[in-house]
Amino acid sequence: MKAMHFTRRTRATEGFLLSVGLLLGGCDDGPAEPEPAPSFEISVSGDVSRSLEGQQAYFERTETPASPSWVLSLRLGSAPFVDGIDFLRASKRPSVGTYALYDAALPDLLPPGEFGAFVVLQATGSEPSFIGSATSGTVTITTSTSSVVRGNFEFEAAGNIFPAGGAAMSGGATLTGSFEAIPD
Repeated sequence: MKAMHFTRRTRATEGFLLSVGLLLGGCDDGPAEPEPAPSFEISVSGDVSRSLEGQQAYFERTETPASPSWVLSLRLGSAPFVDGIDFLRASKRPSVGTYALYDAALPDLLPPGEFGAFVVLQATGSEPSFIGSATSGTVTITTSTSSVVRGNFEFEAAGNIFPAGGAAMSGGATLTGSFEAIPD
């Protein structure tokens, strides 16, 4: 009888260990992170207004003899008719955080580690063209790896409006949006 009792206990233990092993073997770290998909959304209001959505969202680091720079480009269309925003930085890829935006027309004067933003919007229907740069606002980086940069932004831009058939005039716009960018 003792031998049979030992066998039952061993089988019960083996069954328990097998169940635990199957449970642990079936566990993982949760769902896999989806592959980055370049995309952006931009809402523009003010002297010009429109909404833009696109898949051309890329970042790159460039080396020039004068200084290295990092550029995040959100583009819609193809040359020479491109709408979009370029975020410029006289530094490497940013860490997660919120950064002030400055006038990108003067990139050499950007504070170290901060961003400038430059905007180009082509004329559409009754909406005029707009070319300008940030005067105030922020860009928030929520993810920053070598394979993807995600974030959002809100800023005021000032520049020139080019109405169809009319003379250029000064104007401004508020731009808000989000992005998921991959290396170019």
